[in-house]
Amino acid sequence: MTTVLILRTLLKHSKIMAIPDKHRIIEIKILKPVKILNISGRHSTDIAIFMSSLAVRFLENIIIHARYVIPIGEDTEQEILKNRNIVYSRLLKPSHYSSIGIVRLLENIARLNSSIRNVHVYRSAHGNDMIASKCRELNLSIREYRIYKLEPINHMLSLLPGILEKVDIVIAMSGLILETVYRYLTDIGKTYLLKNKYIIVPGPEAASKARKLGIENLYVAENSKISDILRTVESIVRT
Repeated sequence: MTTVLILRTLLKHSKIMAIPDKHRIIEIKILKPVKILNISGRHSTDIAIFMSSLAVRFLENIIIHARYVIPIGEDTEQEILKNRNIVYSRLLKPSHYSSIGIVRLLENIARLNSSIRNVHVYRSAHGNDMIASKCRELNLSIREYRIYKLEPINHMLSLLPGILEKVDIVIAMSGLILETVYRYLTDIGKTYLLKNKYIIVPGPEAASKARKLGIENLYVAENSKISDILRTVESIVRT
């Protein structure tokens, strides 16, 4: 039986536990969200982009009116659908749940609709500036709201060395999670525990971060969809 370790963020609620019962699953929540920005009132924009489900959850005191809303993933979409304070004409899904997927969608929207003028992005304090750069390239006005940050859960990190000795596959649900784990193992002199493990990350941005860390045996799920992650697990098991 293959043992799979899932490293994720506290409060993230995707159905990753749908991994088939033939695998032994261990799940550790590595990062916790801490709200750093309180916003209230009303926002009106052509496009509202939500870079995580947590960004939606933390918008308690604001009403958003948008022509289009774009979620980064399945969890984020579900939070938007439940949130009565987010009013929009259309919800558009990127072909890939990543910054790259959103950038491509923005290009298509701007090409087909010249009346688009402004974009609001609701996100964490982490991540890249790919969307902001693309908006400037497309001559779109952009406002970013960095609503929360993610902090390590130290007592959970302390469990990692013993667990890593027992697992075959490690799924890091974001590049930041993998980077946090790698830094912790570096600090305690145990990065060797990642050797000979199959490491799965979702999408090209997380993969880029993993390669910069020098991660070996890297497998990249097409994006953060649960189906893509499961498919990657099965491809490893079959080899």
